[in-house]
Order: sequence, then C-alpha cells, then structure tokens
Amino acid sequence: MQVASHKDRKEAEAVRDRLVARGMAAYIVESHLQDKGVWYRVRVGRGLDQSAANELAAKAGKGAMSIPE
Repeated sequence: MQVASHKDRKEAEAVRDRLVARGMAAYIVESHLQDKGVWYRVRVGRGLDQSAANELAAKAGKGAMSIPE
C-alpha cells in the first residue's frame, strides 16, 4: 500500500520513520519516471488481501492507497 510519494528522499524518510514509530513495517521504493525524475514512494504491507489493505489504509492515514506490486 502506498502512503506517500515525494521528490525529496528526506521527506519520504520522515514519513517512513513516523509510520515505523507507529508500529508499521514501512519502506521506500525508488521510482524513476521518465518525465519527472526520481520519486520516493513510501509503502507499507506486502501481499495483502483487499480487507487487510483497507484496514492498513485506515491506520496509515489520509492519502494511503492500494498499489499492486
């Protein structure tokens, strides 16, 4: 599940650190976009079914979205 996406790595790390402090296994995915450069996507959870993803989105906060990997 993607919680945030930032152009600045330090901003992404700050979001990840807040989520980790709340007990979530957050991680950063570096995405290279042709026209937009590098973006750092903050994600939590892997291989979740839809109900687990919805529950995690509620815990993660506003803006969290399910992204298939």
